[in-house]
Order: sequence, then structure tokens, then C-alpha cells
Amino acid sequence: MLIPYQERPSTAGRVTVAVGIGLFLHSAYSAYEVLSQGKSIDLSTTTTVFESIVPLDIKLETLIAFFVLVLGCALTTPKLRQISWTSRMRDSEIDVADARPNFANVYHRGSWLFAPRDKL
Repeated sequence: MLIPYQERPSTAGRVTVAVGIGLFLHSAYSAYEVLSQGKSIDLSTTTTVFESIVPLDIKLETLIAFFVLVLGCALTTPKLRQISWTSRMRDSEIDVADARPNFANVYHRGSWLFAPRDKL
């Protein structure tokens, strides 16, 4: 199903999402490199203190990437539609609304199905 042209995400929103993903992947790669360099110079063989220390610039980059991703997701959402009976009936006919099935009455089976065996 093709989305109508007016409901497609904006170009600015898609670019913002792409930049946020790029920043997030870069921060993940940077954190991996810092931890692997620490392991290569044998800083974490006896304790895991070094593994819990990530530089502040990588933490800030991760937070900025998160907020850029949230902003991009907010920019790419389509326009909200009203959820009401009048907005739904604006596009359809009354015959479509009245064509739905009614409630089924199954009460008449209950007295026979749940009756004691001696009364059958």
C-alpha cells in the first residue's frame, strides 16, 4: 500500500534520523575501541574497573545521538488523525456502517447444555 504524498515523512526528519543513527553507531564504536585498547594494554585482567569507565565525550555523544534520534522520529511521524465516529463516517457510507453483524443470541442453548443429565 502506497502512502499518499502528503503523509510521507519529511526530508528533514529522515536526514535527522540518519544523522542520529550515524552518531549512535559512532559512539558505540568509540566505546568498543576504548575498551579494546584497555584490554590490549592489560588494564582489565584482574579487575573490571576499567571496563566500567567510559570517557565523558563518548557518554555525551551517546546522549546527543539519542536526542537526535528522538527528534528525527518525532519529525517523521505522519499527521495525527482524529479518532471519532464523525471522522470515520466522513469517508464511508451509512450502508457500510450498518452492514456489521449484530450480537448473536446464544441464551437458548444454555438450558440444554448445562442442564443436569437426569432432566434430559
